[in-house]
Amino acid sequence: MKIQALRTVFEAVEWIRDTANAEKIHLSAVKLHSILYLMQGYYSAITNGEKFIPCVFLATHRGPIEPSSYYLYESAIVRFTDNYLLNTINKDSRVFMETIWQKFAFTSEDNLIDLISRHEPFMKALKNKTNNEINIQELGEFFANSQVKSSPMPEEYSPNGTRVLRNQAGLAIKVKKWVPTNK
Repeated sequence: MKIQALRTVFEAVEWIRDTANAEKIHLSAVKLHSILYLMQGYYSAITNGEKFIPCVFLATHRGPIEPSSYYLYESAIVRFTDNYLLNTINKDSRVFMETIWQKFAFTSEDNLIDLISRHEPFMKALKNKTNNEINIQELGEFFANSQVKSSPMPEEYSPNGTRVLRNQAGLAIKVKKWVPTNK
């Protein structure tokens, strides 16, 4: 599986907003940026420090923010009306985003901030001063060494072929391809 990095942060933001809207999940700015940060961290861990989203994250007392999308969408003026940005995302990248979304979409804003505020790269950036950039290499190393071990990626990326899908009620379930045995 080749997860292709996105071209802009707006592809990720629009995908998250579209998915949240379709699933009728309230999406605050804090939750949006937390999920963007988690996508970046997990991707960096599985690609040895590469960026999934071409952006930087700043550490603030309310969690990480991606400044370009934060200030653009903060005005509430921007809403892309066509699906152009959504149509540019390849299938494997969508699966990756869906995996992170399924894992954290129903986590409360406070729990997301509590989780992220204990991340070493976030704490290090915030310790120096607010609005400091979170280092992508440190983020990838953190997710690869500690975060992923204690909270592994959903089975979508396991070699045994297990995937995470949704059932009729919209709940995430693990499925594995059924292969009949020869008699």
